[in-house]
Amino acid sequence: MSKARDLADFVSDGNPLADGTISVSEVSGAAPTASPTFTGTVTASALTVAASTSLVKLEDTDTNAYAQIATDGSGIVNIAADEGSTGASPRITFDVSTTERMRIDSNGRVGIGVTSMNDATLEIQPATDIPQIKLTQNNVPDGGDGWKFHNSGPTGGNLAIIREGSGVDTEYFRLGTSGQIGLSGANYGTSGQVLKSNGSGAAPSWGEGGASTGKAIAMAIVFG
Repeated sequence: MSKARDLADFVSDGNPLADGTISVSEVSGAAPTASPTFTGTVTASALTVAASTSLVKLEDTDTNAYAQIATDGSGIVNIAADEGSTGASPRITFDVSTTERMRIDSNGRVGIGVTSMNDATLEIQPATDIPQIKLTQNNVPDGGDGWKFHNSGPTGGNLAIIREGSGVDTEYFRLGTSGQIGLSGANYGTSGQVLKSNGSGAAPSWGEGGASTGKAIAMAIVFG
């Protein structure tokens, strides 16, 4: 019995294939039923869906829940999920090594390293490291120059802006949990000091203001 006939028999009545693997050319003349049902695991070297509008859709026909990847032929890719009649909240998740690392929920919230979000639009909560957002140049490997927005974590909770150069972190600005403004770390100044300019191209610093600077203050009183 030929492989093409084996496939036709399998699709029509569910009987197992009688011999070997099957190629597309071998089944080109087969006429399977309109809505065949396949079970088990299918292993393929590659999958290409080619059409003017391409769509890959996984659907639960009992509840109308589905997940799909589609393109309209203009380079726009749509990834969608719908809960159908299940009453659940749909979401799209991205897993690495069977562990969820990122999700987009039905409210448009994005979570990285977190599986439960409250009102955050974007929440980053890595499992073992300090939360941070890093901005680097294109084609610069990890450890290259860049800026970080850094949360020091539950023990401090400060927001810091850090410059990374050649793998070395230098903190330039810090916002403390009480609204303090820190320069080069937790340098919040002392009572009575003001933030002053040190000239073009120089970083500002905390210093004394008014008469305590030692500069003369001229005052004129005019009587009419």
